[in-house]
Amino acid sequence: MKSKKHYKDKLLLLIIIIIFFYISSFSLPITLKSEKIKNEKQRFHEKLYPSYENLSHIEIVVDGSDPSKNWSSLTLIPNYEDWFTGDGTWGNPFIIHDVFMEKEEYSYLNCITIKNTNDFFQIVNCLLTRSNRGILLDNVSNGKLFNNNCTYHSSGIELINSHSNIISGNYLYSHGYGITLINSNNNTIYANTLKESYAYGIVLENCDYNMILNNNITDAYSDEDFSSFGGMWINNCNNTLLDQNLITDGYQVGITIIGDNITLLENEVLFNYYGVLIDGTYIDLIGNSVNFNTNTGILCSGKFFNFSKNIISNNMYGISCSSFSNSNISSNEIIDNEYYGIYFEDPENCSLIDNQLDNGGILFSEDNPKIISNRIDDSNTIDGKPVYFYVNKTNLNPNNFDNGGQIILFNCSNVEFSDLFLNNTCVGISLKFCSNILISNLNVSENNYYGIYVKESQNVTILNSNVKDNTINGFYLKSCQNSSIKFNRINSNFENGIFAETSDNITIKSNSINYNIGNGISISGKNAKVIENTINRNKEVGVNLIHCIYGKISGNTIFNNSNHGIALNWGSDNTIIDNIILHHAEKNLADSEYFILVDQYGVYLYSTSDNLIYDNIINYNERGIFIDHSNFNFITENYLVGNSGGISLDYSDYNNITYNTFKLTDECIFLLRSCDGNIIENNNCIRTPGLFGLLTGSLLLYILLISIGPISVITVGLLLVRKKRKAKKLMKESSN
Repeated sequence: MKSKKHYKDKLLLLIIIIIFFYISSFSLPITLKSEKIKNEKQRFHEKLYPSYENLSHIEIVVDGSDPSKNWSSLTLIPNYEDWFTGDGTWGNPFIIHDVFMEKEEYSYLNCITIKNTNDFFQIVNCLLTRSNRGILLDNVSNGKLFNNNCTYHSSGIELINSHSNIISGNYLYSHGYGITLINSNNNTIYANTLKESYAYGIVLENCDYNMILNNNITDAYSDEDFSSFGGMWINNCNNTLLDQNLITDGYQVGITIIGDNITLLENEVLFNYYGVLIDGTYIDLIGNSVNFNTNTGILCSGKFFNFSKNIISNNMYGISCSSFSNSNISSNEIIDNEYYGIYFEDPENCSLIDNQLDNGGILFSEDNPKIISNRIDDSNTIDGKPVYFYVNKTNLNPNNFDNGGQIILFNCSNVEFSDLFLNNTCVGISLKFCSNILISNLNVSENNYYGIYVKESQNVTILNSNVKDNTINGFYLKSCQNSSIKFNRINSNFENGIFAETSDNITIKSNSINYNIGNGISISGKNAKVIENTINRNKEVGVNLIHCIYGKISGNTIFNNSNHGIALNWGSDNTIIDNIILHHAEKNLADSEYFILVDQYGVYLYSTSDNLIYDNIINYNERGIFIDHSNFNFITENYLVGNSGGISLDYSDYNNITYNTFKLTDECIFLLRSCDGNIIENNNCIRTPGLFGLLTGSLLLYILLISIGPISVITVGLLLVRKKRKAKKLMKESSN
């Protein structure tokens, strides 16, 4: 029994020995292979970086508060004399140089960490890659970081509670943050190159008395879903100098500053989304170039700013100031910005002197109770012409506006000016809280917002002017009374020709209003008069009244507007009388039908009541008159020719439709849905001319077109129609 047990023990020992040798047969090649890979990597490194000491296998840590990690501890690392020298004095500083360190991707380790020391030291010409931080200085002074190459770190170089250090000539590529200073003062960041920072190139948080000089921050990281936040982020910092830095190529914000006593001197901020964002006090911007940014060049708020000798050009917006006071903007070139040169939102005690504002000008927000405290003199120019800014002035005459480039009036009265070219600014003329203004013989064109802007003003008259090619409205009137726009040419503006909002007793007479991208005329208010205008080929409605009461549209010629000729939306008690409203029609001889080029109504009523539509000529529209959700309207004695539908009603009740004449119309009067109590009587519907009449009319029309031209044919035809109708009316009255 005992021998049997002894046999089992021997067998177990033999099995253990076999397993040991079996495992060893695998582990030995693996160990050899790992060592081989390590040696291959070392040889590759030596071939690629022959002058660098490869310390990738360690982390360099110096901690002056820990005797085991002081500077002397570096001498325990093999071959330290190849990369570490010095004794920590001013004349012989510690130097870490020519080191290569590569950590694993997403490593939490730093390459080099220096903590809790005031010894003089330098980190020079090191190649550091793929770690949490390339270099970390924590509670350190008297350090110099020169000519290092830091790539693929969360933070390339970071200083915490560290003072009087120099970071110069380093190359930092593809970081979350390039260079970061936190609670660190009196440092110099000089002549570094930073590319493709994911968040920010240079960050200062809670820092004072630092200098950031001659750095290049370029090539922001971007893809379809993300782009780098900013070139520089300076937050809660004071007494900081930014001098001759370049921040370019795609950052969301070139420079962001929140702090006081900051100086920006001769920096270039180019091709970002925003150029410079500043919120602070005692800010100096001198000699900077802020150009080609997608949105705003400089966006600022605060007080005691000094902007001088800057070039701010080719941005969407030049300078935008809000909550801005006690500041000076002088001798700047603020040119060729897409919408405005300078925008103020309620500024106070600010001065604009000797600025060049070509193709931009000055724009104020709508509400400016402190505007009287600001100074804008005529040394500011647009295309070499002075900007005239007057507040609380009376009895100004043309001599006060000689050769003006932009006119801005606040609370002025009894003013007259004429014969000016007001072009290439944001708003040619701005009038606010003004009265008794006479303007004539102007050319107001190619401005970036409005040609003429009038707010809360009365008795303003604008005559004989050419207002065209402005980016928004030709005229914009808001909350105005008793004003007139007469004998002007208002063409090719990118929204409305005339837009009068909540304005009463506005007269628009004898103007030519053509080719505007929006409406020819759009009005809301009381007692509007639109009389004897030519309104032709606008992209929306010829005349659009919104929430109007007691308005009158009379004697206008309204041709070929892409939407409706006249539209009444909401409101009541308006009169549409004696207008000519035409749109082109084409005739298909095979089907003996008339086809309309676009879906367009001659007169369109929506949710409006008690209006009179009388004695109009409404020809060749999709529908002559369309009454939609509108009640108690009078439509009488209109002449409608060649419309696909004459008069149509939809959800409209108790309208009076009488004595209208329809010719060449498929449906003279058509009730769509839920129309009750309408009076429809004594209308004359002549549907088709017949083949002989059609051919004869076409031949006569052809002869007239050849002999006297199409415009003359239309004119003669309209005169004949009116003459015939008036004769019939006289005959009817005499018979009674």
